[in-house]
Amino acid sequence: MDVDGLAHGIVMYPLYMIASFNMVLKFRLPLALLLLMLIAGFFPGVAFFLEYRMRLRLLPRRTAGQMSNLWLERRGDRLCAPGWIL
Repeated sequence: MDVDGLAHGIVMYPLYMIASFNMVLKFRLPLALLLLMLIAGFFPGVAFFLEYRMRLRLLPRRTAGQMSNLWLERRGDRLCAPGWIL
């Protein structure tokens, strides 16, 4: 059990911090969201709220007609996921 906590605290959380900082820079988000992301690493409930707010901020709004074919689109002779998933 100590190994799991050690791996999570020393390896995984710093990687999460780097990814959060990279996301803030890439999408030009306010630094308050970076602070919220780092807090979400400690408190699990904050992670659900943060995921909801970031989805609203970063994903484009879609109409009901667009939602029906959101996950699979036909391109040529094959079905594939939309570009933002790949």
